[in-house]
Amino acid sequence: MDILELLGSREARWRRTLGPRGVLDAPLVDRRDELAQLSDALTALAAGRGGTLALVGDAGIGKSRLIVAATEGVNVTTILEIGGSAFGLATDRPALADLCMALREIDPGRHPGISEATVENGLIALERQANAGPLLLVVEDADRLDEASVAALPKLMALAQWLPLLVVVLARDPLSGELEQTLVSATQIRLRPLPSESARALIAAIAPDAKLVSFYVLT
Repeated sequence: MDILELLGSREARWRRTLGPRGVLDAPLVDRRDELAQLSDALTALAAGRGGTLALVGDAGIGKSRLIVAATEGVNVTTILEIGGSAFGLATDRPALADLCMALREIDPGRHPGISEATVENGLIALERQANAGPLLLVVEDADRLDEASVAALPKLMALAQWLPLLVVVLARDPLSGELEQTLVSATQIRLRPLPSESARALIAAIAPDAKLVSFYVLT
């Protein structure tokens, strides 16, 4: 038997659609307050006001589904998602450097002179694009971002303070290290586990034929 170790990844880390495959198939259950916060931020973005939100919660708790629901019907010029590497694997370039390629493909005529994919050029391209109209940038799996991209997040967040640019950072709880320090100044939305009744409703919607069994822990 051969045993293989995956040491690196060349995956595409940007796209114009939000959420992992299948996330749209899951209903949104019992997240009214969090959805209202995101909707308010997106309304402000459409009016030309940006900012940074950090959407934090356990893996699989519904962060991606929530941002997808919030963006439905929103009038934003550009929606772009970038993300950390799968399983935190090493890649050829920082994730924020992918902004160069993404924005050149989305709007080729707006980014002359930007050919090398670097973090600095990615931020330059992002600033140009946001100046052309409201831009939503979703950073998925921020807890898996490379060091160079994490180090550049303060510059990205600074741009969002004065441009029509809304940065939504999705990360697993608990935050740690430099990422935690960086997101202190962001508006944080923490997703808690669903109440039992809401969890049952979600399971019933996803798998209507499933048999639910209740477990009680006696202390």
